[in-house]
Amino acid sequence: MKKLVILVVFVLFCVAGWAGATYFVSAKVEGQYHSFIEKYAHLGPLTISSQDYQRGFFSSTAETLLEMSFPVPATEEGVEPEIETVQLVFEHTIYNGPILIGSAKGGLALALIDTRLDIPADVEGEFETLLQEIPELDASFAHIVVGFDGNAATRIEIPPFEKQKDDGTVVWGGFVMTADYAPGPGTLVGRLDLEDVDIRFDNGSMRWHGVHGEFDLVEVLPMLFVGKNQSVFGGMDMQFDTKAGTEGKLMEVKEFKVVADSNYDGRLVHVAETIVFEGVIVDGETYGPMELDVELKNLDAQALSDFQGRMLNAYGQFNQLDPQEMVGALIPLYSELAAELMAESPEFNINKFYINTPMGEARANLQVKYDNPDPETAIDLSMLPQYIPFFDAVADLNVDQGLVKAFLSNNVKKQVKMAASANGNQSEMNELQIEALVNQQIESQIEMFAAQGFIVREGEKIKSHLTFSGGELQVNDKLIPFGQ
Repeated sequence: MKKLVILVVFVLFCVAGWAGATYFVSAKVEGQYHSFIEKYAHLGPLTISSQDYQRGFFSSTAETLLEMSFPVPATEEGVEPEIETVQLVFEHTIYNGPILIGSAKGGLALALIDTRLDIPADVEGEFETLLQEIPELDASFAHIVVGFDGNAATRIEIPPFEKQKDDGTVVWGGFVMTADYAPGPGTLVGRLDLEDVDIRFDNGSMRWHGVHGEFDLVEVLPMLFVGKNQSVFGGMDMQFDTKAGTEGKLMEVKEFKVVADSNYDGRLVHVAETIVFEGVIVDGETYGPMELDVELKNLDAQALSDFQGRMLNAYGQFNQLDPQEMVGALIPLYSELAAELMAESPEFNINKFYINTPMGEARANLQVKYDNPDPETAIDLSMLPQYIPFFDAVADLNVDQGLVKAFLSNNVKKQVKMAASANGNQSEMNELQIEALVNQQIESQIEMFAAQGFIVREGEKIKSHLTFSGGELQVNDKLIPFGQ
């Protein structure tokens, strides 16, 4: 009997502890929710607000309103553009820990948060009406498990659907993103998968093979993450019908891959990025592949972190999506960042640039470094000329002549036609004559650049080597007066 009483007392003690912990957790989660809303309440044209929060014992519910305002161009001249606002409501079910009661998964955690998009039946806006017409979006969700140590495991999913409209059909292959965040080491690991998107309309079709990516990052300073991430943008197939009885136009955009790797040495950030674009096929001709290998070295980590905070504050000052207003406010922030980064003698290198086209190939590389002579004095970009002597640069260019001629062709052809029109004899020249004159002028321009030493012709190649050091510019070992 005594042991039974002790057992009951022990169980009651555990229940009381669990009840107290659950109440504490529910209060803590509510506080974090309102703190998040307050921090990100206003991001330019995007505003976030809490519509409701009902704290319960085992679970709580909340509603978050997301609004985006943007100008709609006026249909009549002289009329001010109207401001249109799109509203989305997200419903949250928050299961309070430490024991998750009521959740389908159960288990132990600080909290589990399920979020779904609320699509009401009575909507007025065009965008909201479209959402209401896609019932599959009701199954979209965000699922977040918050651990006792602050770790957060997130899964966001938008299921596949097919939507038919009068002007065509959209087949959405589905989207899934997973991410695990650990606040102790500041790690963020995850991946995203956007499956095929197929759009079919009366006179053609477009199929995009989605995006797949993964990331493994660590937050070294507030809002500054470094590490590895990789994204693969799938190819795109497009077909457009022209006239009845004729074969439609085909265009194939091939795969696009971006791989970035960055690291932090305790003060500076170094970034290496590789871009590989397999190319595009238009009317049977292939443009590509294209490769770009870029490095950014000696970037002030604290300056980058502070810049993220300034950008967040700046977006909070915008009331709508006005590109001109946003650019005017953000340019000074980028200028300030550039000045701060110059203090640490940054380097920018294009280790490889390559592109292949039907007209020929092009290769190039570039190395630029700023050697700050006085790290203790702040950089003043309004006095930029005084810093030019402390830049060093080396560049090499190797291009097929056919590609150079194709690049110059359109502009020269316009000049030839304008000159012929001014002399009143354009109608007397046929296309072959115009083409011959264009080729003659392009050849003259290339010969002029070669005579001036800006380029070197080697067979069917055009090459150039540039160096800039100590304020002196040399092209193909020839000193060029700088700034004249």
